[in-house]
Amino acid sequence: DSTISNTYLLQIIEYQHDLAFLLKEADSLKANSLYEEFSEKMISSLTDYNFTNSEILDNYVNYESVDVPKEWKVKIEKLKENNIELIYEGEGFYSFQYRHDYFYKTFKGKVTKDLEAFLYNYSEDDKNVFQMDAGIVVPWKDVRARVLRWEKYIKKYPESRYNVTAKEVLAYYLRSYLLGMDNTGTYELSTKEIYPEIQQEFLIFIKENPNTFSTEVVKDFLDFFEYAKKQYEHEAFSNQLNTHVNGILQESLNQH
Repeated sequence: DSTISNTYLLQIIEYQHDLAFLLKEADSLKANSLYEEFSEKMISSLTDYNFTNSEILDNYVNYESVDVPKEWKVKIEKLKENNIELIYEGEGFYSFQYRHDYFYKTFKGKVTKDLEAFLYNYSEDDKNVFQMDAGIVVPWKDVRARVLRWEKYIKKYPESRYNVTAKEVLAYYLRSYLLGMDNTGTYELSTKEIYPEIQQEFLIFIKENPNTFSTEVVKDFLDFFEYAKKQYEHEAFSNQLNTHVNGILQESLNQH
C-alpha cells in the first residue's frame, strides 16, 4: 500500500502475511511455536512503531474527536485494517495496540487447547482497559470475573507451559480484587473499615464460588483484616495487609 511507508508497520504487515501462510500447513505444536515466535516479533515491532508516532500519541488527548487532524484520522483508520487500534491508557497517554482478540482469532483452532484457552482469556481481559491513573476502571464484578477465569485456567491446564504466566496474571487480579489500587482502595484507612459495597462484593464472591481456592484467599483476607485492625495502627495496618496478601497469594498459587 503506497500510503504505508513506516518501516515498523510494513514489518508488522509482512509478519501478519507470513504467519497466515505458515499456519495453513502447521500442526498444533508447530502453531504453538509460531505463536511464540511471531507474537514476540510483532509486539516488539508495534512498540517501535509507537515510538515513531509520538506526535499523535502525545498530543491526541488535546483534540476533541471532531478536531483530530485529517491525516491522523486516515492513519488510525488504516491501522484498523491491520488489526491495530488506538487505546487510551490514562493520564493523557495513548498507544497503538493489537485488537484485543487479534491473537486469539488468528490462532483459534490451530494451536493446542491450553494455548487457545490462554489466548481467549487475554482477549477477554483486553476488551476493556483494567487500570489507569493508579486506579481500577472496570466494575468490581469484572475484576471478579477475571479472577475466576484465570483460576479456572490453571486448574484445567496444570501441566501447560503457560500456567506460570497464568498464575502471575491471577495473582495480579486477585491482589487488585482484595486491596484495590492507590486511587481505588477497598478500605478506608482512617477507620480501618472495608467499604460496604466492597464487603458486599466479597460476600457475593464467597457465596457464589464455594469450591474455588480464590474464595479461600478472600476468606483468609477478611479474617486477617479483622485481626489486623485490632493489632496495628494505620500505617502498620496497611503494610501488614499488603504483606499478608502477598504471602497468601504466593502460598496458595504454589499449592495449585
